[in-house]
Amino acid sequence: MGNNRERCALEYRLNSRVMISFNIVPTKILIVDDEADIIEVVRLSLMSEGYDFIDASTGQEALTQAKIEKPDLIIMDVSMPEMDGFETLRRLKQHTATAHIRSLC
Repeated sequence: MGNNRERCALEYRLNSRVMISFNIVPTKILIVDDEADIIEVVRLSLMSEGYDFIDASTGQEALTQAKIEKPDLIIMDVSMPEMDGFETLRRLKQHTATAHIRSLC
C-alpha cells in the first residue's frame, strides 16, 4: 500500500480475506472489535502506514469514542456482544455529531 496519501487504498483483512477495499484519505481511524488480537493486528498495520488510530471493544464504547475523538473512518466488527456492529452503526448515523463519519462493518 505504501505511504502515498494521495492514492490511499485501505483494505481491512481478516483471516487473509479482503473484507472491503476503498479509496479515501483518513488520518484517524476508530477500530471496533471485541477481540483484542484483531485490534492489535489492525493497529500494527495502521501504525506502519502512518495512520493515527483509536480503538473500542464494544459498541457502546465505539459510540463514546466517536463523539469524543471524531475519527475520519470507523472499521467495526459485526458480531460483538450486547450491541452488534449494525446496531452501533445505526446509532452513529442517528446523531449529527457522528452521522457524517464513514463507517464499515
